[in-house]
Amino acid sequence: MADRQPDNALYELLTTTLDNLVAWEDNLSIVIAFMFRTLKWYGLEWNFTMCKRCGSKQHIKTISFLEEGYLCKNCLLPRDYLFPIELVKVFNSNFHTNFYFHNKINIKVLIILFKMLCEYYLTKVGIFSCSIYEMRQKSIYFKE
Repeated sequence: MADRQPDNALYELLTTTLDNLVAWEDNLSIVIAFMFRTLKWYGLEWNFTMCKRCGSKQHIKTISFLEEGYLCKNCLLPRDYLFPIELVKVFNSNFHTNFYFHNKINIKVLIILFKMLCEYYLTKVGIFSCSIYEMRQKSIYFKE
């Protein structure tokens, strides 16, 4: 059996997430941030530094689940979901250091982001979680 080594970064992420879930009334933004951040441990960390299609750092327009990162206005296709620029700004500025961004983003946008993230976990990451499955079934999370 291989020796297990502690992962301090993962432990810190988990404890911070749990502390924030207890401390704050709205937990959706905390769960979204946690789910995006844990992708790193599955080898699927998204690149939020440039457009995933052309490499441009200019005119970033949205977040793409197909490309796993940003898209610029020149690469945006009709099939791509266009998240509001406020969400892109949150990801660009303090997403990796701040769990709580709900007040900056419309709740409907967070719900759509959460729904897409749950689908991503189920289809791309390949993780079936009873809690994700249950959340997907709750109509309150997915009213459009």
